[in-house]
Amino acid sequence: MYGVDYRPDEHLPVDVYIVGRSAWGAGESYDRHPVVESDIELTLEGKGVLEVGKESHELLPGDVFIVRPNERLRYSTAPGASVWSKVFIDFYGGNTTVILKQLGLLDVSVVRVSAASLPGIRQLFDDMLVIARTKPLQYRDRLSEKAYALLLALSHETLGPAHRAVMPDVIQRVVTYVEAHLDLMPSVQRLSHIAGCSARHLNRHFSRHFGMSIHAWVTRTKIRHACLLLARTHSKIGEIAESLGYVDQLHFTKVFKRVMNTTPRDYRRNAHSDGPGVPEGAPSTEN
Repeated sequence: MYGVDYRPDEHLPVDVYIVGRSAWGAGESYDRHPVVESDIELTLEGKGVLEVGKESHELLPGDVFIVRPNERLRYSTAPGASVWSKVFIDFYGGNTTVILKQLGLLDVSVVRVSAASLPGIRQLFDDMLVIARTKPLQYRDRLSEKAYALLLALSHETLGPAHRAVMPDVIQRVVTYVEAHLDLMPSVQRLSHIAGCSARHLNRHFSRHFGMSIHAWVTRTKIRHACLLLARTHSKIGEIAESLGYVDQLHFTKVFKRVMNTTPRDYRRNAHSDGPGVPEGAPSTEN
């Protein structure tokens, strides 16, 4: 278990304070009393049971469960199981609770992650473990970025049946990959390979579902995340550009201004003068 910092930072969009792994033996359990913090845990091996109120959830490898603020619950190794291992991320309340609500995760207890999404989500947990253990420069900002990408990916996994029915698998795979790898700048060819279809076919799906090309959607997703980082972190604009895969600050600024009709610097100044808040992503004007 790696403690990050025992003082909350109100400027971070998602404020991580502990990252760790745990291995439970047969019959072990934990009764959690209501606290303001929340945490997200991924089952790696074995089986567990989560009891929230009158509901009981079996936890299998690949299942993620969310411990929400001010919630009383109990979790334990499942009856008959000899081991239950998991990785967990603990968050401070405040901004994290707001984002959980906005992403539709505040009423979710268990997310059964799809096979296509699991590798990317597992990688985000692993990345945060490394960052919390090594504490490189700007490690709290980097943890916040990874944690936000994790919440985005989990939010996508909880989309209702009606939404999933109109979102083809090829789109689901690409959306999950991009949200879990915001630091990369994947080509359309790379994304079409992940989707398992041609670039033309993928663009047709994105145009039908989102009303824009795959390139425009990736740009909008990155700029929306940049808005969050500009409003809620102390990271330099060049560092934000690099974390989102842009080759330099100048290129990032041109793209940001084209999408948001303002510069990153002015956006940050206005966001701070307006007070804390999670920025809404503006529609991309790219074709």
